[in-house]
Amino acid sequence: MQNEALVPQFTGPEELRTELFQLLANDSRAVDLVLQHCFDGVFYWDLKDFARQFVGPKFWEMLGVDAGSKEARDWHNRVHSEDRQNFYEAIEKACQNPDVGIDEIVRYRITNGDWLHIRTRGLIILDAAGLPSRLLVLNSDVSEQVSLEASERASRTQLEQALKDKQTSEEELQFIFDAMPLQVFYKDDKNIILRANKLAADSLGMKAEDLKGADTYDLFPDMAAKYHEDDLKVIDSGVPELGIVEAYAPKDRPTGWVKTDKIPMSFEDGSRTLLVVAADITELKEQSSRLEKLSEASSQFASIAAHDLRSPLRQTRALMDMLLMEVRDAGVELSDDGTFALEHITTSLKKMEKMVSDLHMLSKLESRSVERLPVDINIVMDRVQRAHEELIVQANASITVDQIPQIIGSERLVEYVLSNLLRNACNFRKGDSVNIHVQAQLDVPRQRQKIYFSDNGIGVPEGQHKRIFEPFARLEAGKSGEGTGLGLAIVSRIMAAHGGDVSIDSSFKSGTRFILEFPVAGVLTHGS
Repeated sequence: MQNEALVPQFTGPEELRTELFQLLANDSRAVDLVLQHCFDGVFYWDLKDFARQFVGPKFWEMLGVDAGSKEARDWHNRVHSEDRQNFYEAIEKACQNPDVGIDEIVRYRITNGDWLHIRTRGLIILDAAGLPSRLLVLNSDVSEQVSLEASERASRTQLEQALKDKQTSEEELQFIFDAMPLQVFYKDDKNIILRANKLAADSLGMKAEDLKGADTYDLFPDMAAKYHEDDLKVIDSGVPELGIVEAYAPKDRPTGWVKTDKIPMSFEDGSRTLLVVAADITELKEQSSRLEKLSEASSQFASIAAHDLRSPLRQTRALMDMLLMEVRDAGVELSDDGTFALEHITTSLKKMEKMVSDLHMLSKLESRSVERLPVDINIVMDRVQRAHEELIVQANASITVDQIPQIIGSERLVEYVLSNLLRNACNFRKGDSVNIHVQAQLDVPRQRQKIYFSDNGIGVPEGQHKRIFEPFARLEAGKSGEGTGLGLAIVSRIMAAHGGDVSIDSSFKSGTRFILEFPVAGVLTHGS
């Protein structure tokens, strides 16, 4: 009986529970959503039959409801009426555009009558036809965060009122300052500290009363000029600036990072002051830095691994070619199965070599900057067609290339992009032929040169327009054996390395239209 009590109590159809686990096993987007967000409950909703909902036990536990009770049936009635409509509208928008997703703060009533603030993040799952089929939702209890933010806002408001209220005594004002859970500096427009709270003083190794009249240039010699310049911009604008991330470098004290809110204040006597409220985010910045270093190390490892794998793969393929040659020269007749096996090994080795080569290129693109030279797209596209003559004939491809202005970038990398798109168009054609059209358009407002690469093939389901650029992502309707699964990921990285972007035109319904966006050199006008 004790072991049974440890088994989680899930509510809803068992087949949805099984389907959810299969989704997590096979859909990288769903796994990413789970891994990236700490959550306090999950549910999986059948959008074709709203009564079918799989709800995880932690969700009910969060609401104070026994997952095995009759109460654990309907979460809808526990949602605040103002939030319920917003949540349903967010679901409807996500169904219309699955790439958008759902991210809402929803209030839920718990058993004691209080309200929890739940951050609800959701993902629309499409069926084989590309239509909305399921909704995966992860919930995070952010009540404490919401309460803290509300408390901080109230404290800032109280500070502002206290500073402007001439009836507030010095003792009362300092008490209000010290009650703030963040560092607080009150300064004039000459960078002189008029008042600070205990937390701010502690960060400087001083007492709050000793900070009155202190010059910021003496306390922060390395950063004071920057602080003063930024402060004056806020004071002159009269508009608060919130969420500024900046270095915190006091004299002879440990340095770090703070997230700062700056609120300008003015008085009848013409004096101008600034209320500065800062949160120490040094630990968060250090974690971010460690993640960046980890990502860099990962890229280096991938590059080294790819480099070291190339040699044994080449040697293995060379030995396999020698073996096949000796078999033929000796007049040995293999069975059909034997012939198939040897050909399959050779093909697999070639594919593995290509995958290693792509992996090496992908890792290099993580940290490299591309050359910036004029590139004639028409010449590059002509070269790409000549290199793929056999594939073009096999796919019965008709290719039209309009006159395209030069772009600035790496000719070799641009050739890789166009080659990949051409191979995709030929491999994912509809029927026995494919029409390909390459054209250009100037985007003057965004200062971009757009190149459209269109085909009339099988197309990409709208819900996969972003996922298709992830490493090893594949079209469900495509040929599973084609390519390495890294091609479009490399295309995306190449475009990013150029300061541009690649996307799929969702308005194009006659196949697939890729949009390549390159930044322009100089200033682009309609007469350019």
